Amino acid sequence: MEEKLLQILEKMKEIEYGWVDKYGVVHKSSKRDFFIQNYRLQKLEDTLKYKIGTCWEQVELVRFYLEKENIPVKTYIVIYNEEGRIARHTIAVAEVDGKYYWMENSWNLDEFKFKYDSTAEILNELVDRFPRMYKIPDFDRNKIEIYEYKKPEEELSFEEFTDWCRKGHKYGNSY
Repeated sequence: MEEKLLQILEKMKEIEYGWVDKYGVVHKSSKRDFFIQNYRLQKLEDTLKYKIGTCWEQVELVRFYLEKENIPVKTYIVIYNEEGRIARHTIAVAEVDGKYYWMENSWNLDEFKFKYDSTAEILNELVDRFPRMYKIPDFDRNKIEIYEYKKPEEELSFEEFTDWCRKGHKYGNSY
């Protein structure tokens, strides 16, 4: 089964980081306010068509692949609450035979660990990597929110997607 997970991750390498706005224009980077105003959670077929997606789209594509293989999957969002930042990251976690697998494609992780003993171990490592990935010099763990969320509707705006995730199970400081 682990081989199947690795095949899914290999397939995910076809997807670049970026997004397609509501007008069909591809963006590999953009200013914060432009992103917030123009972002819509892409349809799965658009992620596959354009071969591009933020972590949000990439998690939904991983969810699709895992569910197609009947592999249990849970999805999580980490939100860093600080004025002027939009630091949010989603991940998919597959559970197979009592082990947990961090199904990540959108972060370029050096020394990436794939298999864990618990979801808590994954979430702790995710939070530990947050300041480096988002260039947060005075990182405060107390500003972190983590939610497990269900499959969202497509074409949600930035704020709608964040609100959707916040309706899920919220984790305290001990993940």
